[in-house]
Amino acid sequence: MFWERGLSWVTEIDLYRHFLDLLPDVGIGDVTEVMVHNHEDKCYGYLEFRTRETALSAMEKGHHTILCDKKIKCYPSSLVKEGLVVFSP
Repeated sequence: MFWERGLSWVTEIDLYRHFLDLLPDVGIGDVTEVMVHNHEDKCYGYLEFRTRETALSAMEKGHHTILCDKKIKCYPSSLVKEGLVVFSP
């Protein structure tokens, strides 16, 4: 799962905790990778889950939630890689 929004101060720990709080039945071992990339005024994050079902649930529950006082958007990483998600400023 991929997310983006202008959160240049978000850390991988912030992102990890945010989604664990949204998914109470997800354990520590269900998240296999967390990455945050800060680029000027935008921050991009990537979460990988052990199962497709968990990733879909995280996208559904995480889309348009608030992380560090900003609303985030969640997309499947496959759409981002294929250029099917267009980001607005």
